[in-house]
Amino acid sequence: MYLKKQTSQGTLFKINGVYYANYRRYGKQVKVSLKTKDRTIALIKFKELIAHPVEHSIQFGQLLTTTLDILHTKGLKSTDVKVA
Repeated sequence: MYLKKQTSQGTLFKINGVYYANYRRYGKQVKVSLKTKDRTIALIKFKELIAHPVEHSIQFGQLLTTTLDILHTKGLKSTDVKVA
């Protein structure tokens, strides 16, 4: 998977239903579990991981807000949730 304006590239794959990221950072191959079975959430975590490799975990609030934005963009009715 190639991301615009990023120096790293990688792939997203599943093992037993759980998504993993495989990418190269500073010439070394890195494999890390994204700890989710949802592809949309896995892509969000993967993009954040590549953008900020030192921060291996994403804040729950960031993930929730991004997920709700995606659901709202898709026009799903389940986005009537208020996030503080």
